[in-house]
Formats: sequence, C-alpha cells, structure tokens
Amino acid sequence: MEALFSRRTIQLFTILCFILLRHLNSVTFKVNGPAQHILTLEGKDVLLSCHISPKMDIQNMTIKWFQDQTLVHRYHIWKKVEETQGPEFQGRTELMKHDLAEGKATLKIYKVRCSDSGNYTCHFRSPDYYNEAHFRLQVSETPPHWKTSYLSLKIVLYIAIWIIVPFSGLVFIIWAFIVCKKHRGNLYRWVLKRGRVLSPVCCRVYPEVL
Repeated sequence: MEALFSRRTIQLFTILCFILLRHLNSVTFKVNGPAQHILTLEGKDVLLSCHISPKMDIQNMTIKWFQDQTLVHRYHIWKKVEETQGPEFQGRTELMKHDLAEGKATLKIYKVRCSDSGNYTCHFRSPDYYNEAHFRLQVSETPPHWKTSYLSLKIVLYIAIWIIVPFSGLVFIIWAFIVCKKHRGNLYRWVLKRGRVLSPVCCRVYPEVL
C-alpha cells in the first residue's frame, strides 16, 4: 500500500514539475491596441493595428480579430498559412504581413460600413500563451453635402467634356473661317508674291555642258 502511495506521489510530483517547467519556459507578452477610438467615414478603408511587447516574431502565432463576438479575420499556420474571413466581412479584409516579424499585425478593412462600428478585439495566441487587446471603431455616414458636392463635380466634368470642349472647337473653326474670308484678298496676293519670288529659282534651267 505504501509502495503504491509512493508511486502515485512520484507521478504527481513529476507532472507538477513538468507543468511548472513549461510555465517557466513559456514566453509571455502584452498586446497593445490603438490608444484611442478609431473614427472614420462610411466607404473609406481603415487599418486596425495591434502589436505585442516585448517585440518578437509573430508569424507563427494565431491572430484573430473580433467585432464584439463576431469573427472578422483569422490568421493561422498549420503546415501552411490559413486565413479565414467572417461572413459579414467576406472579401473586405486583408492582413498586412510585412510587419509580423516585428511583432505588429495590421488588419485592413476595405470600404467600411456603418454596421462595422463596434468594440473590436485583437487576439494573439502562441503554443504556450495568449493575450488580447480591445478598442472601438466608429463609422459615421458620409455627410450629405459631401455627396452633393461630389455629384455636382461629376456633372460639371461631364458638361466640360461633352459640351464646352466640342463647342470651343466649333467656335475656333468658325473664327478661323471668318478671318480667312475677311483677309482672302491679302492672302491671295501674298501667295502670288511668294510664287513669283520662288518661280525663277524653281524653274531655272541650266544648259548642259558638252
């Protein structure tokens, strides 16, 4: 009985030592998100950046972004890089990978919507540890006068391309025709004068030298 108890005690002690050593060898880190709320307008692209400290390579970590409880984007490596987009963000997110080796992960959301507003979480997980940061994204509607100004600018450009430019060309042609008609006599005399000056030069014939 005592031998069995001692054996169990040794097994338990071994397991506790293994857990303790793994905990001591695990690398801990802190996740830092944006210091302030991110404010943007509907239809714009927005960057959501988080980094860990101390700085380390995070290319082999699992990185996730959530909007409240909804998955936005997931980056994971298992034999190869795997990325998943949430249903509400399908085709609108991209992980910028150029800073992963420096401990920074930036998610780009294209053409944000008002429904994208909310509390966001960036979650980093290594084999032995995980941590996360929280921040808020606020998307506002584009002011109506901006839309009106943009529409007015498009109308002006269309008018300039399809009306003003052709009309200006037509006016120039009419003006050139009137000027030529008005000075037709002077122009005719000038052509005759130039012809008489040039004709002796152009029509001179030199006898052949035998």
